[in-house]
Amino acid sequence: MKTVLKTQNSLLLKSRLRELGAEVVGIADMSLYDREVLGFGEDIRPRFPFAISFGLLVPKGVLSTLTDGPTLFYLHHYRQVNYRLDTIAYEYAKEIEQMGYAALPFAASQMVDWQNQKGHISHKHVGVLAGIGWVGRNNLLVHRDFGGARAEKGLRTEERRGRREDGGGGRKTEVGGWRIHVRT
Repeated sequence: MKTVLKTQNSLLLKSRLRELGAEVVGIADMSLYDREVLGFGEDIRPRFPFAISFGLLVPKGVLSTLTDGPTLFYLHHYRQVNYRLDTIAYEYAKEIEQMGYAALPFAASQMVDWQNQKGHISHKHVGVLAGIGWVGRNNLLVHRDFGGARAEKGLRTEERRGRREDGGGGRKTEVGGWRIHVRT
């Protein structure tokens, strides 16, 4: 019965995030996260044992304009996708709190350690733990169907709703792009 409830909760969570606009969704067991969460004490791990990782596809047309690096055109779309990810994370975090659980959304693209170029959390590694994909040769999170052409966000939560959506195997296509995660 417990497994059935976890599966149902996981499906409801993924369905709701897709309604809010997420295109890929996974759930991570943060006890497996072996990296630092910058700007927070170690008590964050037991308080928020799970993370919801979700993402948006970056339009192929935008990625096709990249030749030697990011452009002003790409920067505009990068900011828009990050804004959408932050908005989805904010809305869903409020819903989680209304259900009586704690939620902590991390910004999609906020640098907190400029010297080492790090945010609060590695959204890429949360995405791996959530089963969204694997880290490819280009150091991007690569999805089995979409390659690296998406943005992802992770959301930390104390509520256990399920585990991995997919294992990341399959066709290994790597497409230039970026990812962002927010956790609650």
